[in-house]
Amino acid sequence: MFTNSKICVISAHPDDWEIGMGQFLIELLNPARANRLEICVVTDGGAGGYTTERKAEQLAVTRSLKRRFPKNFLGLHKDSFAFPDTELTSSKTLITYLERVCNGSDLVFTHYPDDSHQDHRSLGVCIRPACRTIANVVFYQSYTALNFQPSLFFDFTRAQMESAQGKLHLIMLHRSQVQRYKGSNQDLIEDMYSLASYNGFVCKTPKRFAEGFVPWKLSLNRNAAPGGKI
Repeated sequence: MFTNSKICVISAHPDDWEIGMGQFLIELLNPARANRLEICVVTDGGAGGYTTERKAEQLAVTRSLKRRFPKNFLGLHKDSFAFPDTELTSSKTLITYLERVCNGSDLVFTHYPDDSHQDHRSLGVCIRPACRTIANVVFYQSYTALNFQPSLFFDFTRAQMESAQGKLHLIMLHRSQVQRYKGSNQDLIEDMYSLASYNGFVCKTPKRFAEGFVPWKLSLNRNAAPGGKI
């Protein structure tokens, strides 16, 4: 568990990081850990016709976190929403952008490179050259990840997930997407229960629920990065 670290969480679209690591992100923001955490949302998620709504929903999430963690949450990166939704490609342009966003970080989280969504996949591929000098890079589990076999877990109870301080509260702020999934015979909230329950089963936690992660590289030294400790 990181303390006193600069953490960057990169998400292709509004709601991706909440789905993949919302509960763990809340724990990383615990004031006792003295982390400084910033989120970068690379596109506005507007390909489905909800550009204004999705940006507003993401801003509502970040305002909520800023109220709760004013010293530890740095907010949205200033270069968020820089690319068109569904048009991310593995390119020098994206690598250079990610390198700038991640600069100075001790720990970076983003999408797993094997994913059926092209935006997620491009971020997972480009993060490796972009973060070649960063000691700790970890992939979280997006809705569309493929062949994702987590080996790191953060466990929690159902009550923690459902509380006003839990990840479901953050996901519910993305109202357009909650409704959109219901319109396609899916249920985003029920799927979060299923995924958390499965990960809890895999890691055999008595808390029953968990988020899963795959590390690309993770330093186990207590002084893994300048100023940062595990």
